Amino acid sequence: MKKLILIFALVFSFNSNAQSFSDGVYNTNYGTINLTFEQGFEYPNGGIVYGDYKGIGTITGSTANVGKEIVGNFHNGAAEGKFIFFSPSGKQHFFDSGITSFNGNWGYGTDNKYSTNPDYIWKVTSKAGGKDAVKNVTNVWSGKWNTTQGYIILQQVGNKITGKYHDVGNIDATYNPSTKKLTGTFTNNGKKGYLEYSFEGNSFKGKWGWTTALSGGNWDGTKHVKNNKVITSSSTSTSNNQNSTTIQQGLTSDANSSNNPKKITVKLLHIFQGNGVFNRFPDLYGIVSVDIIKVTQNSSESVRSFGNKSKYLLNSTEDYAFRYGGNDGSAVPNSPQYTREYNISSQDWNDRNVKFEIRITHHIKGKINGPNQDYEKYTEVFDLKTIPVDGSNNIWVGYNYKNGNYVDYGLEFDKSRVLFKIIK
Repeated sequence: MKKLILIFALVFSFNSNAQSFSDGVYNTNYGTINLTFEQGFEYPNGGIVYGDYKGIGTITGSTANVGKEIVGNFHNGAAEGKFIFFSPSGKQHFFDSGITSFNGNWGYGTDNKYSTNPDYIWKVTSKAGGKDAVKNVTNVWSGKWNTTQGYIILQQVGNKITGKYHDVGNIDATYNPSTKKLTGTFTNNGKKGYLEYSFEGNSFKGKWGWTTALSGGNWDGTKHVKNNKVITSSSTSTSNNQNSTTIQQGLTSDANSSNNPKKITVKLLHIFQGNGVFNRFPDLYGIVSVDIIKVTQNSSESVRSFGNKSKYLLNSTEDYAFRYGGNDGSAVPNSPQYTREYNISSQDWNDRNVKFEIRITHHIKGKINGPNQDYEKYTEVFDLKTIPVDGSNNIWVGYNYKNGNYVDYGLEFDKSRVLFKIIK
C-alpha cells in the first residue's frame, strides 16, 4: 500500500509542477543549452522540454522512458536534427534534484541512440545556472500559454511551431523573427481557422478568423512559464503610436543576428596524387585540415565548426589508407566524418570590414611496397566570401591548381591535391 502511495505521489508530482529541478542553463560540448521542463495532464505525452540552443537555435522534446530520457529535435540555426539525453548514473529520472551533467546522442536523420562514435555524442558537462538564468531569445514560443481563447501548448523547432489548442484542436504556424509575427492555422473541432500573433516577450497580441481576413476577434496570451528574455524599457516606447514598432524591434539585437546565420558547408571529396614515380599509384593517407578565420582590423579568431569538431577532416595512418581509384584519385567516403559545417553571423558576413579566410592544408602520403611516398605539405588560403568554386561548388587545392584555377606546371612528382565541395 505504501508503495502504491509513493508511485501515485511521484506521478502526481510529475504532472502538477510546471518546472523541475533540472530547469536551467547547461554547458555542453556543442554549446550552451537552456532547458525548461513543463509537466501536466493537459500536455501531449505528459509534458515538454525546451529551450534555446547556443542562442542561435532551438532544442525541443519531451521526457520518455518514465523520465529517464529526453528525446526530441534541435535546430542549429541552419539545419534540423534529432537528439536523446539519458539521466545520469545515480539518478532515477530527470526530475531528481542535483543533476548537473549527463550524456546523450544526436544526428541529422536519426538521434544515433547509444552510438559510441564521438562525433555523435552530446555531452552536457556542467550546469551554469538554474531556472532563473533561462532567458530564451530563439525558442520563444515553446510552452504553455494562457490565452483569451483558451490555453495553447506550443513546440518550436527552428521557426516552425506546432501545438495543441486546448482540447479542441491543433495549431500549425511559422514564426518570422524579423517581424516578430507568428502566422498560421488552427483547428476547432475539425473546423479550420487562421491566426496571427505579435510577439511581446512573455505575452502576445493576436487576432483570429475563419478566413484570412482574421475578422473573428482578438486572441491575446501570456506565457505560463515566463522564461523568455524580457524586452527592456530601452526598446519600448511610451507612445501608443510607437508601440507597434516596439513589437517589431523587440530582441532585434539577439534575434536578427542569430536566427539567420550564414551557413558554410565544407566537404572533402577526393584525394589525388601527382604523377607517380615509375607509374606507381599507391593507396593514400595523411592529413587534411580546414580552418576558417574571422579577420578584422584589430584581431583574428578561428570560427568553430558546428559541434566543435576537429579541424582535421582527415588524419589517418597507412593502416587506414584509401584505396587508389584510378584517374579520379581516391574517393573519400560520403560520411559526416569528412564534413564540417559553420554558422557565421549574417551581420559579420555582410560587413565589408570583416574578412573570412579559409585555410586549407594537406600532407598526403602514399603506401607502397618499400619506402612510402611523401607528397609534401601544401597550404593555401582563400577569401571565403569570394572563393572560386565551380558550378558544382567544388574546388581543387594543390598540385596543378592555384586559387582554384588549373595551372600547367608540367610533370611534378611527389605532389598531391584534394577536392572539396564548399557550399555558402
